[in-house]
Amino acid sequence: MRFPLALAFAASLTACGSPEAGDGRGGGEAQVADASSPPRAFNNCTACHAAEAGQYGVGPHLAGIVGRTAGGVEGANYSAALASSGIVWDEDTLVRYLVNPNAVVPGGSMPATGLDEAEARGVVDYLNTL
Repeated sequence: MRFPLALAFAASLTACGSPEAGDGRGGGEAQVADASSPPRAFNNCTACHAAEAGQYGVGPHLAGIVGRTAGGVEGANYSAALASSGIVWDEDTLVRYLVNPNAVVPGGSMPATGLDEAEARGVVDYLNTL
């Protein structure tokens, strides 16, 4: 029964491009009623990142990311560009990174996510609850 899992994964990758997800074309403004619930755009993150501390995917876990130094999760793999960036993740830097990772960390390994600013702010609000 791998097909339903593959279908769910594919749907998560396209979630931020739909009007319901808040891509700037309307309909997404109320995507998160409660900041402690992950917004639909967070599905893009979970393809590579876990929300729980100590859990790893392709990238590091996101628990406690606000206030953490980039490259600071022991045992996680980081690009040299990110590890040497000296960035301490605050809300504004995270929003800019989620909108355009390569503009914030040139040479980093995170793929461009395509989140618009409203989606990115919703994800960062959620990250603050982890």
